[in-house]
Amino acid sequence: MAYVARNKLDLVLAIPRSRRSLVRLRHLSLRSFRNYSTLELDVPPGLSIFCGANAQGKTNLLEAVALLSLTKSPLAESDREVVPLAAHGAGGFTRVEGLFQRKGGTEVRVGVDLLWPPTQGLGTPPTGPQGLRKRISVNHLPRGATEAVGTINAVLFTANDLQLVKGPPAERRRFLDTLISQMDRPYLRSLQRYQKVLAQRNHLLRLLAESKASPDELIFWDDQLCAEGAAIMVRRQQAVGDLAGFLAARYQELSPQGHPLRLAYQPTVPTAEGRHAQAAALRERLEAGRHREIAFGQTLVGPHRDELAFSLGDMDVGTYGSRGQARLVALALRLAEACLLTHERGESPILLLDDVLSELDGPHRQQVLRAAREAEQTLLTLTDAEAIGALDLPPAQRFRVEAGAVTPDAQLGADMA
Repeated sequence: MAYVARNKLDLVLAIPRSRRSLVRLRHLSLRSFRNYSTLELDVPPGLSIFCGANAQGKTNLLEAVALLSLTKSPLAESDREVVPLAAHGAGGFTRVEGLFQRKGGTEVRVGVDLLWPPTQGLGTPPTGPQGLRKRISVNHLPRGATEAVGTINAVLFTANDLQLVKGPPAERRRFLDTLISQMDRPYLRSLQRYQKVLAQRNHLLRLLAESKASPDELIFWDDQLCAEGAAIMVRRQQAVGDLAGFLAARYQELSPQGHPLRLAYQPTVPTAEGRHAQAAALRERLEAGRHREIAFGQTLVGPHRDELAFSLGDMDVGTYGSRGQARLVALALRLAEACLLTHERGESPILLLDDVLSELDGPHRQQVLRAAREAEQTLLTLTDAEAIGALDLPPAQRFRVEAGAVTPDAQLGADMA
């Protein structure tokens, strides 16, 4: 397995830049986003370093780029969190827009606007139809989220990535769904339909528990749940199989003397070959557990309950691994994510590294910097500008971030000259 994984990784890393469909961020525009009232930032190719103290806006910059890739922030539970209080109220809005350039000079402009309607009163809770609205555009044309996701790809590394290993299963499902959605828009549509069906089915189960509905009403929702759930499970199996090879190889680079790292997909329903067989397996489990589901008032099996497991030898890292081991697994997972996106899309994703170097020792820091060199574009944040001299960094443009303002750092630029 290690030999195959190593070759697979070498295959991706050997793709010449001239043959990749390269993409990079040329310009980032922000208005009323987190602590940025306004920002117009030209971003060079290669490595850009953003230095500043904590709570000045470094992470917010990377969050904005990730938002343009996913159409929503990976660091917020809801869109409202990214809107500062000053933008709340009638007619207030937040805008995030990026101008990207692909190989050959083709430009792509992606924008996300969050708006309160003019009728929204100041201080009125933004809920219901009069609440915050989202508008997504690609090249100034309106697009739905499923059409816009994956227009550009980005991989965000943060110090909180430890939760991908040690956190609850929902964190790992979110990671997997986000990754696949960037490569496969039909998957995202299936996922959205599944979530709607799941909510309706759970509502019906609660009514059945109160004897307010007929069991026959479950037939329609079971059909829908099995069809969409099977599509999700089959695609997840494929993606995890591909990701596992890159993950094993990346972890071996980080810990060459350690046990091989394995990634396993652990569904609540036995896996089967093809959608029809998988749908039949899911239906069988639903029927077997129907009385229990009615008693609990919720669907107890399906993709929304599936899990990812990381193991080193016979040890489950999530349960028994040390914090250091879990951090290396999380780092290898993000590096593997970038490899899989490059492999599937033929396009190196933009790397967003949020103060991750301070958490790593020298050898592991160099693995992250190797990924930065492989990428067409990397945005890296640091809190300690003086530490830059101790890092083996490729040539980079330096910026100072302070109180929601970003300026070129002449002194740091002089250090590189």
